[in-house]
Amino acid sequence: MKRKSLLPLRNLVPVIILITFISVLFQKTSAQEIYSLPFNEGWTSGNFSLNNWQVGQNWVIDGQAGNPKPSAKFKWDPIINNYSSALESWWIDDSSTNTTTFYNIWLDFDIKLSDRTSSGTESLKAEVWNDSIWVTVAEYINDSSYDWCAQHININTQAKHHPFKIRFVAQGTNSNAIYYWLVDNIHVYREYMLYPAQTLVALVEAYGGFPMNDIHLTWLMPEGVGNHQPEWIHWDSGENSDAIGTGGAADFDVAARFDISQIEEYHGMAVTKVAFWPNEAACEYSVRVWQGEMAANLLVDQ
Repeated sequence: MKRKSLLPLRNLVPVIILITFISVLFQKTSAQEIYSLPFNEGWTSGNFSLNNWQVGQNWVIDGQAGNPKPSAKFKWDPIINNYSSALESWWIDDSSTNTTTFYNIWLDFDIKLSDRTSSGTESLKAEVWNDSIWVTVAEYINDSSYDWCAQHININTQAKHHPFKIRFVAQGTNSNAIYYWLVDNIHVYREYMLYPAQTLVALVEAYGGFPMNDIHLTWLMPEGVGNHQPEWIHWDSGENSDAIGTGGAADFDVAARFDISQIEEYHGMAVTKVAFWPNEAACEYSVRVWQGEMAANLLVDQ
């Protein structure tokens, strides 16, 4: 297969990248079945039922501990072995966001560990459902006790523009290796990034040789826009499960489409790699990138 760096995405227009994908759509029947942002949970209700938390073994509300009291606790007793126990939220929605302003989605929470053995065998994971799988966004190990620590985690990749869930998963070989994990002050919210323009210059425009009321403005891209690390964007889980084909010789395309709202945070970056699973050795593969309304313009065919 031939490889070549692809063209930069200089204009925010719909893009289709050739890649095999599996997309899972979520449909909700009523607004009451899903929470909108911002989402807050401080356990002040004293129970898990108010916000429809799904509760695994050994998770309780502790009215005597918190930041401030109460908090959610995963406790060691009754002792469980080779366990995985989750505290899982209900659906949270970002699919109705309608803005051209760049924003981040943040998951904030406080965490505390009372350790018993510092064995490194027990852990607590923070995970986000990203349309198809649970993605671990933070993991904590029982290597020693520590007091309340504030966590601030960007979950754009997992949560933007669709319904999602969060959960906290306590797991390990023997729960007796710790005393407890505590989780408090869960906050999921949008932060709009209102970057100011740089080097703004205003000049009076001349028309017919005379200054008029028109003002010509020029500026540089705001600082912070487009300054991102390389990142894969995709709809699939990253795992190959099967191949598609016609059972005979044929030409066909398989593509993943990203509209403006789904790539606005990558403005100023470039497409440099495309990944897919080739299943037929005796085949000529092409990597293609389309741009424009209804993928009207083929930019790359390599």
